[in-house]
Amino acid sequence: MDAGTEANPVLELSLRHAREHRDDMALWLALQVLMTDDMALADDALQDRLLLLQDRLEDKIRAWHGLPDRNTGVLTGNQPSRLSNNSLGQF
Repeated sequence: MDAGTEANPVLELSLRHAREHRDDMALWLALQVLMTDDMALADDALQDRLLLLQDRLEDKIRAWHGLPDRNTGVLTGNQPSRLSNNSLGQF
């Protein structure tokens, strides 16, 4: 960074979270890619399950950072020690 350049605090926070949750970001991206696949788009049940898994992943990340539930705005207080595929439940 140049001496005269100021850091963007939101970008810095986003990058820090990306580093902390690298595996989860890769899973999120994989879900996004699958949801744009022509064969996956033709399968309504698969699309529903992919969306459900992505919603669960978002819920886990929100809980990890102490953010309110995206639907109710209520803090869950359920902060997992680390996100894993097992913590996402069966989809």
